[in-house]
Amino acid sequence: MSAIQQPLNDGEVYKPSGIEFVGDVLRTSAVTLASNSARFNRLDASGGAFTITLPAVPYNSMTFVFSEEANSGNAVTIDGNGKNINGAATLSMATGYKQRTIRYNGTQWIVIAGLL
Repeated sequence: MSAIQQPLNDGEVYKPSGIEFVGDVLRTSAVTLASNSARFNRLDASGGAFTITLPAVPYNSMTFVFSEEANSGNAVTIDGNGKNINGAATLSMATGYKQRTIRYNGTQWIVIAGLL
């Protein structure tokens, strides 16, 4: 374990560089995330397009990572659930191997990192 990844609780929660990660999960269909949802979301849209809806009541600095790993060309839409994402209601990831890290700033979700 490096100095950057300090384990909290049972070793499954890390806060490297101020970003909180709680597990990972493969998403293949629509889901609404909650405050206790996995922070790292691997996406496979090879079965068809779907929407990930962000939590309705996010806390400041809540962070999620989305990584499309199937290269299917089907769109995965991230819905802000009433909160904008970089000024828009949704964020589309319609090309394979896209990655986005988004963080809630108390007003809206902001893309803070990713691969185009």
